[in-house]
Amino acid sequence: MSAAPWFSVRAAFITVLTVFAWLFLQLIYGYWWQQRTMDVTVVEGAVGLWGLEVLIALPDLVYFLVVGGVLYYVSGPNRTVVWPVLSALTAMVIKALWTQYTFLEPSFVDAGILLVSYGFPVLCAIAGAFAAKTVLARMPDGRAET
Repeated sequence: MSAAPWFSVRAAFITVLTVFAWLFLQLIYGYWWQQRTMDVTVVEGAVGLWGLEVLIALPDLVYFLVVGGVLYYVSGPNRTVVWPVLSALTAMVIKALWTQYTFLEPSFVDAGILLVSYGFPVLCAIAGAFAAKTVLARMPDGRAET
């Protein structure tokens, strides 16, 4: 059996592990961060609200930036962005299910909040994967077959 399926199995296992680690960190640290940030911050206008959402989502953004790079690296010779995106999407679906936003009069401000809360972590996972790709491409030992 070739090594490619083993890399996929390892990447799938690490993807599930990263989602569980995110859930654990979110339950311990993320809720505290969100409450503390909302309690001490005063915002004005739509841009201020979006900035607050970025600040609230900061732990997720940093986590998925790192996870994107790690999952890209461990996915083996057939490196792909699928595993980081799958990890971030799964975590954001879980977050959306427990958040249960209710918008009585949807507007562009609400759409921006949803984009920042759920879209930016996925984009950070992709950015982490591309950062890892850039680092691997510059390694002189030939491990950068992408």
